Amino acid sequence: MLKNNCFWFYCCLLSIGFSNSLSAQTPQVPRQYVIGAHTVSIDANTAASAQRYLQQWTQDPAAWRAYKTKLLPYMRLAAEVLQDQKVPKELVYAALVNRSLQEPTLKLWFVNFSRNLEIRYVQNLFIDETLNPALTSYHAAEYFNKNHKISTNWWYTLYSYFSGSVAMIQHLKANPSPPPGSTIQAHSNSDELAQYWAWRTALEADIAQPGKDESYSLVPYWVNDETLESVAIRLKVPYVQVRELNSWVKEEIYILQNQPVLVRIWAQSPTGEEENARLAAQALQRPEMSLADASNEAVNIVYAAAIEGNRAYTADYSTYYVLGAANTGSFGSANARQHTVSRGESLFAISRQYSISVNDLRTWNRLRTDNLSIGQRLFIENPNPTSSNNNNSSNNSNNNNSGNNQATRPEDNRQTQNQTQNQTGARQHVVQRGESLFAISRQYNTTVDALVAANRLGSMALSVGQVLILPANASSGQQQSSGGNNSSNNNGSNGGTYQRNPVIDRSVQPIAAAAGAPTVSQSLSLADIRLELSPLTRNRVQQDVNAFYRSQRFLQEKIARANQHLFIVEEVLAGEDVPNVFRLLPIQESDFNATAVSSSKAVGYWQFKEPAAREFGLLINAQVDERMNIIASSRAACQYLKRSHSFSNNWVFALLSYNMGFTGARNYFAQQYPDLPFDQTPSRLLLDDEAHWYLVKFLAHMVAFDHLLNQNASPIRIQNYTQGNRKTLQQIAREQNVNANTLKDFNKWLKASTIPNDKTYHVALPMAR
Repeated sequence: MLKNNCFWFYCCLLSIGFSNSLSAQTPQVPRQYVIGAHTVSIDANTAASAQRYLQQWTQDPAAWRAYKTKLLPYMRLAAEVLQDQKVPKELVYAALVNRSLQEPTLKLWFVNFSRNLEIRYVQNLFIDETLNPALTSYHAAEYFNKNHKISTNWWYTLYSYFSGSVAMIQHLKANPSPPPGSTIQAHSNSDELAQYWAWRTALEADIAQPGKDESYSLVPYWVNDETLESVAIRLKVPYVQVRELNSWVKEEIYILQNQPVLVRIWAQSPTGEEENARLAAQALQRPEMSLADASNEAVNIVYAAAIEGNRAYTADYSTYYVLGAANTGSFGSANARQHTVSRGESLFAISRQYSISVNDLRTWNRLRTDNLSIGQRLFIENPNPTSSNNNNSSNNSNNNNSGNNQATRPEDNRQTQNQTQNQTGARQHVVQRGESLFAISRQYNTTVDALVAANRLGSMALSVGQVLILPANASSGQQQSSGGNNSSNNNGSNGGTYQRNPVIDRSVQPIAAAAGAPTVSQSLSLADIRLELSPLTRNRVQQDVNAFYRSQRFLQEKIARANQHLFIVEEVLAGEDVPNVFRLLPIQESDFNATAVSSSKAVGYWQFKEPAAREFGLLINAQVDERMNIIASSRAACQYLKRSHSFSNNWVFALLSYNMGFTGARNYFAQQYPDLPFDQTPSRLLLDDEAHWYLVKFLAHMVAFDHLLNQNASPIRIQNYTQGNRKTLQQIAREQNVNANTLKDFNKWLKASTIPNDKTYHVALPMAR
C-alpha cells in the first residue's frame, strides 16, 4: 500500500512539473499594452481568452517554433511598411486577427480594404494581390491613417479595424479621446481584441529585436513594367528565390504594373560591426539600446584614444566599441537608481511612479523615442540629492550648495558637483562615473589634446574621482542645449532636413584646423546630397582631420598606398555606376591593406566577413581568399552599396548600411529622419550632435584625402588581368614583364602556387607608367 501511494505521489509530481514546463513555454498575457500615445487595459475575460489562444498555439513547441520562423519575416516586413507610412508598429498584430494557423504564410490582413479605400485587388489566373503582404500592408497603413485623422487616437483607430469606421465614430462621439499618456479601458471584449492581444504577446519580442543570426531581411521593391525575372537580374539576386517569395504571381512572364515585389536581401553589414555594437550595448548595461546609439556611445567614450592612436583610422574600429563600452560603467550618476521596465509600462506611467517628468526620463537615459522594451533598465536620478553628492567639491571654500535640498536635474548640478578650484586657482574637474576625456572636452568646450597636455596624461583611461586640471581656454561647463529648445531653425519639415527635434548645442565654439590641415566647412556634399553639420559634428570631423595631419610621414604613406590602387578602384566604381567618392571607403576600412583583419574577423581591402563575402560572390577556400583581391572585393562592395541604394535611393543610407547593415541603417534613418520617406532621395540632410560616428569618419576622410588623391602620382597603375588561370604568379610576371615580388604583394589573395581554373580570376597587374 505504501509503495502504491509513493508511486501515485511521484506521478503527481511529474505531472505538476510537466504542467509547469508547458506554462513556462507559454508567455503570460499582460492586461495592458501601449498603443500610440495611450496605455490600453483589457478586462479579465479578454485576457483569459487571449491566454487560451496562446496555449492552443504553443501546445506543440516544435511546431510553434517552426511556424514562427516562417511567419516572422513577413510580420517584420509589415511592421516596417507601417512605420514608413507613419503608423505605430504595434498595430501590425492586427494583421493576424482571424488568421488560422493553416493559412498560407503570405496571407496577412484579413479585412477587406476595398470597401474602405475604394481599391480593387486583382485576382485572376495570373496574380492574386490579396496574397502580397507588402501591398496589403501599404493598404492597411492607408486605412489606419485615414481613420486616425478622424479619431486622433491610435487605439480608436485599431478599434475601427475590428468593428468598422462607423462604430469607431459612434464610440468617439460618446467617449472623446483622452489626453496622451492616459490609460484607456478597452470598451470591447471582442474575440478580435483577444486575438490581437495574444498575437502581440507571442511575437512582439521577436519582431522588435531580430536574432543576431538572422542575416536576411524581406524588403518591398516597387516595380513597373517588369517581370520577376527582370527584377532578379536588376538586383543580382537568384531568380528562384524571387519566384518563391512572390507566389502571389502565378504566371512567370506576367508584367507587373506599379506593384511591390518581395526581395530577400542581405541585412547585415559586410564588416559585421553589428555584433560589436551589440557587445557595446551589453557592456554599457543597455541591451535594449539601438545599434546606432550603442556604437556611437562606445566610440565617443574612447574617442580620444582613437585619435591618439592612428589605429582608429585602419580596420579595427570594433576594438574601440568593446574597450570603450567596458570602461564606461553606466549612464546614470552614482545616485541613480534603476527601474526595470515591466510588460505594459510606458514612460508616462514610470514618470508618475517616481514623481518626475517624461522629459527627465528621456534626458537621463538618452532616449530617442518613447518606445520601451520589457526588461529595459532606466536610470532614475534622485530628484532631491543629499549633501553627499557634493563631497567632490569639499575643497571649494566658496561652495554654497552643500546643503541645498532643492530638486535639480543632473546637468544643472554638473558645475557645482564636478568643477572645483585648487589652491593655485586653477579650475579642476572631478571625474564621475561613465565620463571620458571626449565627454569632458565637450562639456567645457575644449579639446582632448588640451586636457591631455594640462594633466600630462600617459593614457586615455580615467578613474572615478580622478581630478583633472581644466585648460585655461575651457569654458564654464554650463553648456548643452538640445532637441526642442533649439530646433526651430532646423526643423525637418520646414528646413528640408527631415528631422523634427535635432539635438544641437549652439554654444559649441569651432575647433581650428591644425597646421596644414584643411578647414571643415559647415556644409559638405556627398554624392549630390548636401550635408549640414551641427557645430559639434563639424568639430568632430575637424578633430579627425587634424589627427590625420599630425604626422606628415603617416599622411604621405596613406596617400601613396591609396594612389597605387586608385586607378583600378575608380575603374570598378565607374563600371558599377557607384559614385567616385566611395574610393575613400577602403582607406577608412583597411587603409588599402589587403591583409587587414578586424576583431570581428572581417578581412581585406573592403573588410568583408566570410558570410557576407560568399553572399556577394567572393570565393574563400584553401586556394584563394578573394576578400584580399582588390578587383573582386571592390566589385562585391559595389554590389552591396548598389543594392542598398536600389531600395533607398540614398547614397548616405548606402554608406551607413555598409557599417550598420541594411536593417540597422533603416532603423537609424527612421529615428533620425522620421519625415524622410524611405525610398526618396533627399537633397539635404542635417547631421546633428548625435550624427553616427561612421558618417563623421567618412566625412573626415573626404575632407582630409579627397583633394590629395591622384592616380597619376603613383609610379605604377594596377590593371585587371584575367588570363591567369592555371598559371603561377612567376609565369605571369615573366609574361607581362613585371617584378615578381611586386606582383605577389598585390595578389595576396592567392594561397596556392597556381591560380585555379574553376572560374575567371582577376589578377591585379602592377604596370609601370
